Amino acid sequence: PRVDMQENMGAIAHIVASARERAIQQRLLAAVSSGTGAAATLAALLSQQDPNSIIAETRGRFRCISWTALRAMPEIMCAPGTLDGQNTSSIAHLHALSEPCEFGECDAFVSHSWYDDAGLKWAALHSWCERFTASQGRAPTLWLDKVCIDQTDIVKDLACLPVFLAACNTLLIISGKTYTTRLWCVTEIFVYMCMREADGQTQNVGLLYAALDLEEQSAVRMSWFNFTSAACNCFNEDDKHKIMGAISQSPGGIS
Repeated sequence: PRVDMQENMGAIAHIVASARERAIQQRLLAAVSSGTGAAATLAALLSQQDPNSIIAETRGRFRCISWTALRAMPEIMCAPGTLDGQNTSSIAHLHALSEPCEFGECDAFVSHSWYDDAGLKWAALHSWCERFTASQGRAPTLWLDKVCIDQTDIVKDLACLPVFLAACNTLLIISGKTYTTRLWCVTEIFVYMCMREADGQTQNVGLLYAALDLEEQSAVRMSWFNFTSAACNCFNEDDKHKIMGAISQSPGGIS
């Protein structure tokens, strides 16, 4: 009976993954064929690449890390410095800590700014993951850039980012003081919402505040009401030029 249950669970997981992949493919096809609206912006971010090629590439690169593994190594998030501009050879080994994952099997895409306080972010993530474990009876699986992006081939993985986002069940935002000032962070939100429009499920977004006290939490909350994409920062100027060019094609333009 245990073997049968495992086989049934595996079959269900495969069905879910296939359904999610079809939804992603439909959204990508709509994006590359559209000349207006959010879909056009998404197409610009994808550099008009062939949807089937993107999905095929992503299928072999989509990974996640279990909270059980990450919890034992808080230094992954708490180490000083930012991911931007790091010597990739010094963190390339972290990729081995994550595991290949089917579409729809990763519980949360962790969106955060490496410029926010690491200890506060870790505390917020720790609390969320422990609540998930208590309610679901298992540890969550997470997409975290530092371990799920192949640091020896960052360009290819970043090209797959829209599919990585859509393949996760929740967008988990950990927002500190700098989150809304980072262009990649706000781009992740846009892409997730855009990609999940074609999915039959609700767009699940969780927002955690990386704040020391209620006063700081209030300041972080207010930052969400007065930020503009034009004022956001990006480590790589080429990335910023590409993203801002794509955003300018959306109905609201750059604001």
